[in-house]
Amino acid sequence: MKKFLSLIILFFSTFLFAQTEQQSIELPDFVITGRQNIDIPTAVKKKPELVSTISQDFLTPQYSPEEFPLLFSSLPVQIQPGIKPFNDYYNGTVKVEAGKYSLPVGVVSLNQNFDNYLFNASFWGSNIQEYIPNSGYNNIGFSLSNELFFSTRSDFLPGSKIKFGADYFRDSYHLFATKDPSFLRERNNGTANISIGSSYNRWINYDFGLTGNIYSLSESGLKETNLNANGLFEFKLNSFTIGASGNYKKQSLEKNISSINGGSFYSAEGYIKLSPVRSLLLSFGIDYSSNKTDSFFSPFGLFEFNFDNGFTLSGRYKPHTDYVNMTDIFNINRYFNPGMIDNVFLKYKTDLSILLRYEYKKMYSLSLSGGYSKVENYFYFEDAVDAGKFDLYNLPEVSIFSAGIDFMLNPSYYGIFSANIKFKNVEDNSDRIVPYEPKVSSTLSYGYNISPSLGFNVKYLLELSSYTDIINSNKLDNYHNISFLLFYELLKGIKLTADFQNILNQRNFVWKQYQEKPFDLLLGIEYRW
Repeated sequence: MKKFLSLIILFFSTFLFAQTEQQSIELPDFVITGRQNIDIPTAVKKKPELVSTISQDFLTPQYSPEEFPLLFSSLPVQIQPGIKPFNDYYNGTVKVEAGKYSLPVGVVSLNQNFDNYLFNASFWGSNIQEYIPNSGYNNIGFSLSNELFFSTRSDFLPGSKIKFGADYFRDSYHLFATKDPSFLRERNNGTANISIGSSYNRWINYDFGLTGNIYSLSESGLKETNLNANGLFEFKLNSFTIGASGNYKKQSLEKNISSINGGSFYSAEGYIKLSPVRSLLLSFGIDYSSNKTDSFFSPFGLFEFNFDNGFTLSGRYKPHTDYVNMTDIFNINRYFNPGMIDNVFLKYKTDLSILLRYEYKKMYSLSLSGGYSKVENYFYFEDAVDAGKFDLYNLPEVSIFSAGIDFMLNPSYYGIFSANIKFKNVEDNSDRIVPYEPKVSSTLSYGYNISPSLGFNVKYLLELSSYTDIINSNKLDNYHNISFLLFYELLKGIKLTADFQNILNQRNFVWKQYQEKPFDLLLGIEYRW
């Protein structure tokens, strides 16, 4: 088996590096291939919405360590499930990889359960060497989380759960597509959070949280401090639930160009859920939000109907608002050029969506979805003034039409295949397509364990028709990216990996003139205990 693995890795390495020498093409990596950031999954609070009829273990199956990439694309990519036995549990993982351009890459993960207490910690770092002048990138970070569970028989907060944690992220890179390609940018981002919640009580659900964040930028001394408080409370009576949720955000800025010291935002929802029959769930309520200078009010409604033959039909009409701060903007585009806009108050005046899903015995699931939105104060990026530096612009109103297909096949013995295709059209009132909003995006993934010790995963990422300016005079080339990951368990707890990133070695861009990493082969070793 070891000889077989060595021959496979040697063949792919020789063939693909030969292709690299013949083409002077630069390409990024995505998810398994990696890009230039670290992807450590974080917990997301549940919002008051319809309960999915698909079981939790179907939507979030067990994951193999190969499915938690060290690097990820600057494009949002869904993490696909791996193949992992339910009893395959470890308290810690150390993984180190090295490649032609990625040297080194590493992650350490620790987790431990002490009766009613769960601890998780992750530490990571990566260094991407220059594949064109000044294109190098490096980052380092950590994430800590703690969960404390109270017994349902406890005299104090029975059935409740307290979470608290912190994370830190630092990266540095050059704006290598600008007039001064050696211009260095360093970002620091630290966050701390605490929350308490419970859904144990027969009559009451609650969830309250507080998050603080500090973000800083090296070249200008820009510093943003964000405080976010949120809460949810529900009273349940058989098939009837009445609830309310709220959110408050406070932004403080230092050394920003506009000299405005920040902003604030708050929102509140009141809603009712009811289930007149077992197969039907209804919810309706009102939404109010404000950022001091502007406010928003709208009713909303949702429904979900579960047919006996495996079909589920759901729909939602839910106008709402979003408050986007500087940290959010930099997370979308790290080549963003800070200007006079410090935050954005997005108003979804119309937001309508519908979904039809079919599931068959957890073996496969197919979903068809569609939606329409009308959004005020929509923002986009363009380097119209200074090449390589993306300024932020606002549009009074845009219309968004979307449709999607999601498919998952899980026949147990033959691996897991998943696919999603999204169609999206974002236009302003002059019928201009908003920049960097691809019309078509798709992710295909297949993973299979050939034997208990040998397996692979292959992925394909596609994006089509993305403009770089608001007048729609220039398009990015179509984005194609294929990756292949091979892993072999040499001994129990010790695994060897070969990660073939960006196999096509195609010239790809996420942002204009910023070429992504070309083909790379990362050889790695992983130890678990």
